[in-house]
Formats: sequence, structure tokens, C-alpha cells
Amino acid sequence: MSIAPVTKDDFAVTDEGQPQTIVSFSHEEISKTARAALGHLRPGDSVSIMVFAKTTAVHQDFSDNPAETARQIGSAVHDHDVGVTTQINSAVMDAAHHMEAHGDPGPVQAGVSRAGCGEGCFPAY
Repeated sequence: MSIAPVTKDDFAVTDEGQPQTIVSFSHEEISKTARAALGHLRPGDSVSIMVFAKTTAVHQDFSDNPAETARQIGSAVHDHDVGVTTQINSAVMDAAHHMEAHGDPGPVQAGVSRAGCGEGCFPAY
């Protein structure tokens, strides 16, 4: 038995009862958006990649090399088994702890988080 592919139209996302627009649904779209965000960094800004779902994993520690970070984004979700459910609050706390423990104390830091979704993928809004 096979399961038909799902699209973002198969989901309804709400935040405190208010409907939200799903702007990204696939790994490719999320990767493209994350790479575009790198274009807003200034020289010397550092970026880390953390994947999350049920658990979190650091894919790339803080780096000030945006070209390498862009290369790493595509493989990040496929290199870690972090489960298939989403624990966003825990992921945000883990990212904050990682930034506190390993980040550069300079004026700007950016964390690129990426959803790890195993065989399926959840909508990001």
C-alpha cells in the first residue's frame, strides 16, 4: 500500500486560533530560503546549522564562511535522524543554549534552523 503525496494544501496551520499561510513545505524550498537568508549577513557574522524535529542536532557549528554554510544547508536534513514530530519550543531552547555555549560574543549572530522531517516533511510558516 502506498500513501499519496501530500501538499501544503492538505494542511491547516493556526497560531492561537488564527489561520497562518504556509509559505514553505518542501526541503528544497526551505533550503532555498535558508540560503537566501545568508545574503543578509555582514562580513564576520557567524552562522550555525541545527536540524530539529523530535530532537535537535547541530549539523554545522558556528562559522563565518557563508559559502560553506550554503553548501551544508542542503545536506543538513538528510544527515541526521531527529525523528518526525516537531518539538519547536525545545528546538528553540536548544538553539539558544548552543548559541550561548559556542557562539561568538560579537555584535551579530545568526542561527539557521532547519526542520528535520525524516521520510515526510511538515509545513513551515
